[in-house]
Amino acid sequence: MRSLLVIVVALAGSGLLSASDESLRWLHPSQGRPVIVSPNGSFAVVAQVEKRAPITLTLRSPHFPRHEQPLRVPPDLVDQLIRSDPVTVTVPADVPVQTYDLVIKQDNRETVIRNAVALCRDFERFRVVHLAGFHVGDPTAPRADARLVHEVNLVGPDLVVCTGDYIAPSHPDRTGAWRRLMDTFAQLDAPVLMACGDEDAIEDFNQTCAVGAIGMVNYGPFQGIVLYDPGTTMDSEQLSWIEQVLERGSAGATFILSHAPDPSPIVAWKRKGRLSELLSARRQSIAWFTDWDASATVFGEVNLLRTLPASATTRKQAPGVPHFRVVDINGDRIVPLPVGATGSIPVGKLRLVSRSPNDGTSEKVEFTFVNTHEFPIAGALVTAYVQKPTGVAGQLVQPPACTNARMRHVADFGTFWRCQARADLPARGSVSVIFAAP
Repeated sequence: MRSLLVIVVALAGSGLLSASDESLRWLHPSQGRPVIVSPNGSFAVVAQVEKRAPITLTLRSPHFPRHEQPLRVPPDLVDQLIRSDPVTVTVPADVPVQTYDLVIKQDNRETVIRNAVALCRDFERFRVVHLAGFHVGDPTAPRADARLVHEVNLVGPDLVVCTGDYIAPSHPDRTGAWRRLMDTFAQLDAPVLMACGDEDAIEDFNQTCAVGAIGMVNYGPFQGIVLYDPGTTMDSEQLSWIEQVLERGSAGATFILSHAPDPSPIVAWKRKGRLSELLSARRQSIAWFTDWDASATVFGEVNLLRTLPASATTRKQAPGVPHFRVVDINGDRIVPLPVGATGSIPVGKLRLVSRSPNDGTSEKVEFTFVNTHEFPIAGALVTAYVQKPTGVAGQLVQPPACTNARMRHVADFGTFWRCQARADLPARGSVSVIFAAP
């Protein structure tokens, strides 16, 4: 399955993701505008290259077990990149499913685009986590909360979407704050799709997250749209573009990221009497993620998903505890995880305890999920590294089984398996999950 190229808007004059020198400027994919593709699938890369020296492109696992996989590239890769043409590259069929860094090497120099490529085999459904409003540097939110990454990974999203306001304008070290926040995002197991907020300097966003604040990223048949909507009247060109995209439709549900709690397109369409025409027939198949505001307008025609801030900020009547939202998208159905009135999950009440070594040296790996929320959490994700029985390395043997969970993926790493499984957690309860080699 091919991954569609992101729409890069207004490249001229925009910031660029740069290598260690100015001879290579990487445009796409990026940490905030990744590609999602299947093994043996293809995607496009875009860069500005000056040197006619050989270039290699590889996928590198950012987490254990570390491994690299070279991408298949055309023989005239360098010539195409020098012309700034989009270049189609292909993922080998045997690459394990996970999120990878994209590594570009030229002249003994290495540029790493973190979490830029995610591999997936199941495009029938996927899980989204929404993070909104970090405001890092605000007096009540000096930094990102480490618990957020841990608990988001535990609910097992296939994609994380963020809707802006990452760094407070008053932060004394914006460059350092952006770097630390992107370091935090790099610890997420899923790729991150980012929209720009009204407090985010567009030049910072372009240099750090993605080239261009507007674009599209598809997850198989599911259509993802990223808008630049800081809360002022949207320019007519962008408004016309999203109207055309929605009118064309998609094979699966559409998910939209914009910042303003009252999205400018919805306000404009309602004023013109076009809201029902554009959205009502697709109400159940559009998930529109926005920032939080307790005083935001209720639009009955639209499935607006406003999530409480992902930091301890108390702005806009936020509670001062980081939150996130979980939404499952299956075909044209959009199903938020039922977690209470706000739809947002506070951090601090979900954890995973390992009862045995989880580094590929044990044939039996045990975990305990603990959920102290007042609501159940379906589909929590656990990853186990299970050693193969002694003397069978390199042989075809039955993969491990797991109890109290549904096996999702098993990847063979020679002397051990990497297993991922989903478990359903009861409200105010615990679940023990055991993986065991045959």
